[in-house]
Amino acid sequence: MFSISQDKRTNRLYMFCWIAYFTSYLLRYDYTACLSEILVQESLTESQAGLVTTALFITYALGQLFSGVLGDRIKPDKIILSGLAVSSLTNLVFPFVQGYIWMTVLWAINGFAQAMLWPPMVRIMAECFRGEEYRKAAVNISVACAASTIGIYLLAPLCIQLVSWEALFFLVSAIGVCITILWGSVVPRLTMDDGARKEEKPTATNEIHSVRLGKLILEVGLIPVFLAIVAQGVIRDGVSSWTPQLLSEYFSLEISDSILLTVTLPVLTVIALKVSAWLNKRFFKNQVKCSMFLFGIALVSFVALIPLGGLHPVIMVGLAGISVSAIHGVNLMLISELPAYFRGYGKVSTISGVLNTCTYIGSATSTYGFGWLMEHYGSNTMVVAWILSAAAGVVLALLSLRKWTSFMKKAKSE
Repeated sequence: MFSISQDKRTNRLYMFCWIAYFTSYLLRYDYTACLSEILVQESLTESQAGLVTTALFITYALGQLFSGVLGDRIKPDKIILSGLAVSSLTNLVFPFVQGYIWMTVLWAINGFAQAMLWPPMVRIMAECFRGEEYRKAAVNISVACAASTIGIYLLAPLCIQLVSWEALFFLVSAIGVCITILWGSVVPRLTMDDGARKEEKPTATNEIHSVRLGKLILEVGLIPVFLAIVAQGVIRDGVSSWTPQLLSEYFSLEISDSILLTVTLPVLTVIALKVSAWLNKRFFKNQVKCSMFLFGIALVSFVALIPLGGLHPVIMVGLAGISVSAIHGVNLMLISELPAYFRGYGKVSTISGVLNTCTYIGSATSTYGFGWLMEHYGSNTMVVAWILSAAAGVVLALLSLRKWTSFMKKAKSE
């Protein structure tokens, strides 16, 4: 898991990136894992509870732009350090605030802090890892997200049953503080320029191209990709956030049982990430083409939910798991692997920030929007929205395919 190279320093740096991103998901999704319990204990409506998560996604999206641009200009490890520290602090304070307004404010701060991690981390990986090293790191760090989600969905019902939902926040904040201290103590030495970065001497084929960001986006055909990533965010976080509530509504399960059953989603995701990476390497060899195929799988699974989802909890979770797993594969292709192609333009962190912003525009829309849909029109309407989002992803990936394929050939030749 923590070996992507024969070089020990490279492996150590990758290990710390993996652990930091694993921890960031604990600090981000503890609220989502406890959402059903918080609804009951804090007497919140679905839309009020959804607003708290929406605030995180909005500030995360905005923060991605800031951190993406900043990550190409100053040392990325320092940006990540500050993000981990602030996120740990907000999780520590969260159980002490009362009312959804203050919860929303605090979680918005957490969202901005969380945004300080991914774009700078992509820059670290793009500069320190090459070729197969980068691909392995991208896949395995995506697995870290799923592994962290599994962890948080296992810890949540345990904390709720033994203590309270607040105990989960105290636990993950303690983990966050420990990892923050380790990151600040070790990683700066691993990212020093005295050999850690495998930079090549400038040549005619690897020099940095000076191209304005707007022009580059149009030339590469990234606008449909941006919109497809919005659809991916709508599905990924919408399904993960509201599946426990669907299970409770359809099958009258206890909240802790619904949360525990939902842990199946990220378990399937771990498998799907490996499969998605293999499919692209073996068959598609094109991130956008592979994403179009994965959106199609999610679409079929969502359609099947309408006649089959209400038959049994396992069927509902299985179909939701297939769709979410496919969407995490899209995330791997478009968020993790795609930015590395912009290394030659000096815009790896910036492009990563813009792409991740699009993800969390979708996430913000889905978490509040689906809560509102469930309140006013019922859960079936939410499933229809998932279907439309997946169909949009297929169409948008198709619209971008020709330009992206041309750009890939150009980037590889350089």
